[in-house]
Amino acid sequence: MFWTLCKKQRSRCGKWNYIKPSTAKTQAVRKFPEPTTIKQVQSFLGLTGYFRKYIKDYSMIAKPLSDLIRKENPFVFGTLQKAAFEKLKKIMSEGPLLHIYKYGRTELHTDACKQGYGAILLQEAEDGKLHPVYYMSKKTNTAE
Repeated sequence: MFWTLCKKQRSRCGKWNYIKPSTAKTQAVRKFPEPTTIKQVQSFLGLTGYFRKYIKDYSMIAKPLSDLIRKENPFVFGTLQKAAFEKLKKIMSEGPLLHIYKYGRTELHTDACKQGYGAILLQEAEDGKLHPVYYMSKKTNTAE
């Protein structure tokens, strides 16, 4: 499906053969202040988590932040958490995008480690290159 005009759909903006987060949402992420409480970390993860399908390895990048909100962990916003926070802000401000899925040649790339796993669904476009149409990632818990 191709969109010739930029149509607003909730918090996504689709145009031509790709889809990306809306400018308003990426600006909200860009302007988000450094968290000083667990509630602020939860808000930031909620805002960026909605766009996890646009961000390769989202769960692994966000892991230091999501570990911070666990009840058994004290709130210490250290260098690992700051790096994760800044990296997510940078990725979102660059306007990550996905190509719109069309029936055709696809490839699924997967990866896993002790900390998490992920996948990328790629599709060959008219230019002959593989472009992402969906990202998936999840951090593992202690039982996994």
